[in-house]
Amino acid sequence: MSLQKGTDIRLRRDLIRLTTLIVVLAIMLALLVNWRQGEPKVDRQMAYLMQSRLVTSINLARVTWMKSGRPEQIQWQPPGWDTEPVWLAMSHRGWPQPQGDCGRLWSAMMGTEPLGEAVSIDQDDKNCWVSFNSHALIRYHSATGSVILLANAK
Repeated sequence: MSLQKGTDIRLRRDLIRLTTLIVVLAIMLALLVNWRQGEPKVDRQMAYLMQSRLVTSINLARVTWMKSGRPEQIQWQPPGWDTEPVWLAMSHRGWPQPQGDCGRLWSAMMGTEPLGEAVSIDQDDKNCWVSFNSHALIRYHSATGSVILLANAK
């Protein structure tokens, strides 16, 4: 076998290996993209909508607090809902406070009770955590009024 022929065979073998590697990586990437676009996408979309609604309600509650002369509590009714107004505790900076019950704060801000088992609400010192089917989390920090959408982490 000539040197040229041996080089051609090795080059062809290496090209086949490279092509195989590229095909396997492409299949893995396609599977990963398909997996990421499955059911959690529905939860992320629901979380985005809930985050938007929560931010709007919190900001409107703060505006109500400022217009009312910055009291410790305001009478609150979520915009667009025909529910009975509730008394909402406010911080000295004007952010709604959970007062140990993030579920009650969630209901007051959203105008409805949590959606059964699909939504779970937890809390720590100054944060309320809302998760949707255990996929996406919304964190409300009552000291600053920030509402952050997180993914699969607390």
